[in-house]
Amino acid sequence: MRTTYSGGHPESLLALTGGTVDAAQINSQTLATATKAGTFRPADYRRIWTSEPIPNDPITVRGDAPPAFKKAVREALLQLSPKDVEKVAGFLDVTPPGPMVPVTKESYRPMFDLAKTMKLSEEDV
Repeated sequence: MRTTYSGGHPESLLALTGGTVDAAQINSQTLATATKAGTFRPADYRRIWTSEPIPNDPITVRGDAPPAFKKAVREALLQLSPKDVEKVAGFLDVTPPGPMVPVTKESYRPMFDLAKTMKLSEEDV
């Protein structure tokens, strides 16, 4: 078996559907978007593994922003309902939309563990 890095989830999906690879890691967001767009048919492929849920990309604020501003942004985002998130899902690139949740570095533990298993460095990911 040979492992290669395609560049990201969308590129992995393209490599899979284009026949360049026999298997690919694709996040649920990319899969949902491609399925909805009709560019991926799940029935044509076999899912061989699914990870525990991993938080989507974080929304961050500059570290040197005023504490009151950081708090206001955090509170505003965490108060959004899934319906509100759906309204801005294109901007946030969230598919399917859901509630905003606070995360810490520990929230991403499954990704760190996977990278360690694959012997990937921070530069690799």
